[in-house]
Amino acid sequence: MKEFLLITTIIIIISILIFYIIWCYQNKQITKSIISQLTKYGELKKEDKYYIFNINNIEYGLYILRVGNSSKLSFNSNKIWEKRYKNNINLMDMTYFANLEKPKIVIVYPNLGPYLYYEDENNIKFTNSLENIWDLRIIPYSKIDEIIPILNNGK
Repeated sequence: MKEFLLITTIIIIISILIFYIIWCYQNKQITKSIISQLTKYGELKKEDKYYIFNINNIEYGLYILRVGNSSKLSFNSNKIWEKRYKNNINLMDMTYFANLEKPKIVIVYPNLGPYLYYEDENNIKFTNSLENIWDLRIIPYSKIDEIIPILNNGK
């Protein structure tokens, strides 16, 4: 009986490890794909927690954000972002990113949206990749090749 429990525990631990390794690998591959797509349009330079993205001599702060498909993303302000999965709420303090003195782009993957933002205390709206919200442009990774060329044309 003890041998069975030990073997079962080892199998469960190995399964969790394999799942975690595959999950990390997939995230890394998606991030590489996003970076590859973006370098078609401009230069990327890695900073601490974000990138500097230069398109036609205009520098953007670029943040790549992973939000699970089952999660909801909302922007409470330019400094506080919220990821919600069922009853689990993760508030992200993005003050360091919001304080950049340049326009900002947020690429969200794998979740395709819609994403919410609080216009004020009473109004909640959906983001639109063609509009800036608090100097942020929110782009699902599936729309990179649609939206970035628009920025490349200076809009």
